[in-house]
Amino acid sequence: MPQGPETLVQVWVGSQLFQADRALLVEHCGFFRGLFRSGMREARAAEVHLGALSPDGFHTTLRVLRGERPALAAADDSYVAVSTHAPAPGFLEDPSRTMCYLDEEEDTWRTLAALPLEASTLLAGVATLGNKLYIVGGVRGPNKEVVDLGFCYDPDSGTWREFPSPHQPRYDTALAGFEGHLYAIGGEFQRTAMSSVERYDPASGCWSFMADLPQPAAGVPCAHARGRLFVCLCQPADTTAVVEYALRADEWLPVAELRRPQSYGHCMVAHRDSLYVVRNGPKDDFLHCAIDCLNLATGQWTALPGQFVNSKGALFTAVVRGDTVYTVNRVFTLLYAIEGGSWRLLREKAGFPRPGSLQTFLLRLPPGAQGPVASTTPEL
Repeated sequence: MPQGPETLVQVWVGSQLFQADRALLVEHCGFFRGLFRSGMREARAAEVHLGALSPDGFHTTLRVLRGERPALAAADDSYVAVSTHAPAPGFLEDPSRTMCYLDEEEDTWRTLAALPLEASTLLAGVATLGNKLYIVGGVRGPNKEVVDLGFCYDPDSGTWREFPSPHQPRYDTALAGFEGHLYAIGGEFQRTAMSSVERYDPASGCWSFMADLPQPAAGVPCAHARGRLFVCLCQPADTTAVVEYALRADEWLPVAELRRPQSYGHCMVAHRDSLYVVRNGPKDDFLHCAIDCLNLATGQWTALPGQFVNSKGALFTAVVRGDTVYTVNRVFTLLYAIEGGSWRLLREKAGFPRPGSLQTFLLRLPPGAQGPVASTTPEL
């Protein structure tokens, strides 16, 4: 096997293939140090196979070795939601412009933090990275004027800071935290869908353009699984196409397609080797939605049994924590256990106290943090 500090090693952990820096493995892991210095046949093989490890654990280890501090989806992560808000006229204070988190013990939603006065979550990209929340590309006013700043919330300090917007103004962009960077994927500007993609480096504070999507798209669902970033695209002939971003090659690769009459994916979450794509129902049944599971190891689709619904004025949204799925609307927060090829309802919690569309995510909050009970905003 070639030597050198930049030599990549292919490592199989279960059914997942990783590419790792040989020098990092030798420096920090006695197993790999002994293997590559032993002269054994395995040390000269093109691939290394590991047992008794989980792919998720190995992926987290690689990120730590590269100097990252990944936020793990642990049992103490809190389920956080923010509804659609544009800046109030004259940037006035509005008590409903807050992020809220679910207090599962007390079965209530509590206020986490107020949004900055200039921030907008209307058609904004929202994502977490390194246990911080990022908001990019919201709009204000009837002409959809793009907010020209990004906003980052740190739950450890309870503070917001501003950061630059992407080079290309965009709204209804998909925002993803992946491999230590933020990706602003597609979106619209001046009512025209875009295919451009930009990446933000929090360390340098700079955005850079990456490979374009295969097609212009706005509001695309995205998720990452097994160290891979996936996006759903709506295509003609009732097709939902799943594509993957290849980080090293900087290109988008086709993964799978799903064809359903008058139905496209509008939400996607990942769990282990599976992607769950949430589809809208027929045109005359807005409240109904269906979920299909793509097994990344086999490439096979299966329909998820059960009934799932959008809520009035808001599409179905979901977040995975461990082996549990969280979904929420005005009436209930529903927790499902992921078991085999199904989601089994575990329990019901209080519904979100605000109307409208929601962005949901996980954050690890400081110990003992307990905000006031979130006020209820009536529907219009």
